[in-house]
Amino acid sequence: MLRQAARFNDAWFVLEVSSDQRQFRMTTESGERPAANRREATPTGPAHMFGGMITAMVSVGDRRSYLALVDPTVKVNGWVLPRFTLDTVRQLADDTQADALRYGHDCTDTVHVIEGGTTDDGERQVIVVHVRWPYYEESPDGGADIVTPGDDGRYAIGGCQWTWQITGSEQNA
Repeated sequence: MLRQAARFNDAWFVLEVSSDQRQFRMTTESGERPAANRREATPTGPAHMFGGMITAMVSVGDRRSYLALVDPTVKVNGWVLPRFTLDTVRQLADDTQADALRYGHDCTDTVHVIEGGTTDDGERQVIVVHVRWPYYEESPDGGADIVTPGDDGRYAIGGCQWTWQITGSEQNA
């Protein structure tokens, strides 16, 4: 990806990773800082640098597949970073909560969609929470994240942490 960026004279960046690999800091030549930690990280930058988004079925461990928007050229440790619609996040929430009941919370992350009516403008008030139960003992306040939708209205669930892979047909987005 860096070589591809260099061919287009795009700015290089510096990536600093904490010793526990839970946080990183990325800065460009201009000193911009696009993400505070890996949970907030989403691909940004020129479209030619990231190859283009596609819709594809993605899965963790070949269990269930979910429709997502993903750039197959952007990977972390070999795994893609999918972005889901709210309806898909609801299905993911149902499935992860069922897994926690079946296998136990000590080995299963869960996703929760909490709805609270509408705003004055008529928009749905929705909060998506990703709970990392296996990390609860280390730090209860570090065991959950509120996942906000990106500019595209999609949610990045488990990116950089879950081993998402493309499992189904792909289409240009």
